[in-house]
Amino acid sequence: MDPSSYRNYHTHEIDSEEVYNVYFSAKADKMLLEEVLLFPMKSLFKFCKLALIKGGTLINLSTGATVFHLLPICTLFEDIIILELNECCLEDTKKWLHKEQGCFDWSHASKILAVWEGCSDNWEAKEDDLRSRVKLVIKSDFKNENPTDPVVLQKADCVISLCVMGHVAKDRDAYCQNLKKLSKMLKLGGYLLLIGVLNASHFCVGEHKYQILKFNEEDIKKSLTDHGFSIEYKEVMESKIPNDVLGYEHIFFICAAKKQEL
Repeated sequence: MDPSSYRNYHTHEIDSEEVYNVYFSAKADKMLLEEVLLFPMKSLFKFCKLALIKGGTLINLSTGATVFHLLPICTLFEDIIILELNECCLEDTKKWLHKEQGCFDWSHASKILAVWEGCSDNWEAKEDDLRSRVKLVIKSDFKNENPTDPVVLQKADCVISLCVMGHVAKDRDAYCQNLKKLSKMLKLGGYLLLIGVLNASHFCVGEHKYQILKFNEEDIKKSLTDHGFSIEYKEVMESKIPNDVLGYEHIFFICAAKKQEL
């Protein structure tokens, strides 16, 4: 398929249930889970032990109605704000938040974290703790200068992005513009946590292919440095996933401190 015909996560609706089933559910392919669920969780779990971050507010942006990556870090923050770009993801996140019938089941992720923390019989409390900290779930649109317009959010201590930065930008210029918008959401001295993929092409949802912006490790380092960030911590893992469903070479986790207001 010609890459120019790929869908864009930002402008096309997406089946959030299919995203969950294929990439993140307990029934997903084990190789996919190892990379797109376990790698982010492990990286965040190890990172939290360094005690570099904590604060009042965390803002989350992620591809799909995903919350698993918030489980290892939620106790570091009093309030969590979740931004969703798609209407169906917004509704599915709210369903999970309110424990509605048919909501996505993240117990497999919660149980894994509970084992790592040495309290395997306490996994449900992990999810309830996360729910109690989520104060707002809101639609966002990165085509706007203020993605949450007309709502103006107070600057956060930390912003975390799970893959979505590479999914919404058509080119490097658009990526950098979105990075500026994330920076404006952060306090000076705050932290940006980026989870994404390198040298990527696409991800599949049902019969549709969605584009992923292709960039390498040096590209992401330069983009962050040019926009006032200093990389404090990173992990990179080579992908072993066949590229028919999801195409990329490496998955990464980066923590970058905001050193300048631009």
